Amino acid sequence: MNSIYSGLMSGDSTTKTHNRLSVLFGLQFLVMLLRTYIALIQIFYLMFSRMNIFGSFFILGNFLGDVVLLVLLLVEMHKRAVGKLSAEAFYKLQIGKTAWVVGGWFVLLVVYRGALVMMVLEWRVWGSVVFDVLYIAPFVGALALVVKQRREDDGIILL
Repeated sequence: MNSIYSGLMSGDSTTKTHNRLSVLFGLQFLVMLLRTYIALIQIFYLMFSRMNIFGSFFILGNFLGDVVLLVLLLVEMHKRAVGKLSAEAFYKLQIGKTAWVVGGWFVLLVVYRGALVMMVLEWRVWGSVVFDVLYIAPFVGALALVVKQRREDDGIILL
């Protein structure tokens, strides 16, 4: 009996890379949907809390950036599916997405003065840490895979 993992990881190197990137794209999209929803909740929380307007603008900017990143993910997946995404553009997109996600996470930490981001929603500390790791992991994973491919002789494989 084959597991899901063995089904995804069967075949040659190109097929494995294609399957890994497909899974990472799906995870990125789902995580960004959830993150955008949570950013919207954070905006409403800050509007009705005693936090200054400066922090609210940062959160609003983060939310708008997350919406743009969500649309960019859909465009990137479409261009990759129809074969119109160059390897260099793909590499730059992965760097940009990862930088935005990690940078936005640091902005939220600064806005909340070092408190964990999800403490606003009264989640437990470990729940916040787990969510933050799950939020950042697909983007860092895709970037690591693309950087690894770029260093190899074959270059970036998009299919």
